[in-house]
Amino acid sequence: MDPVKFQRNYTLGKRRRKILLVEDQVQVRQSTKLVLENAGFDVLAAAYASEAMEIFRETPGIELVMSDVELPGASGLQLRETLREEAPWLSVLLTTGQLCEEDLENPELQTYFLAKPYGTRALIAKIEEALTPFVRAKAAAQAG
Repeated sequence: MDPVKFQRNYTLGKRRRKILLVEDQVQVRQSTKLVLENAGFDVLAAAYASEAMEIFRETPGIELVMSDVELPGASGLQLRETLREEAPWLSVLLTTGQLCEEDLENPELQTYFLAKPYGTRALIAKIEEALTPFVRAKAAAQAG
């Protein structure tokens, strides 16, 4: 991924914003995690959907799950459905390098898509887009 200087502060109040990254390819998982941490996010990583669900259930404050579509065992699409049942407010960013016939992006359901390979700028822009509904919901809850 291309090096980028980050201008924004990815915090919510005094804490770093939490992303759960689900990617079975070790090199992709490690490099994406590093890029996101360098951008200021708190990143938890999992290789499988089942591991991701354990982390999600045990870790408060996760605002976004970024998952590969093609995972061993349960797919990223199945993970999205399980998450939707437990946390319908949660944004999910799906990624894949495979051609997908299904339209994966649906902002009304907080589901976003980014094709692989992706660069750092495209990744951060898509994460900002995916986190926007969470920020609006949080602001509305605090105002009301």
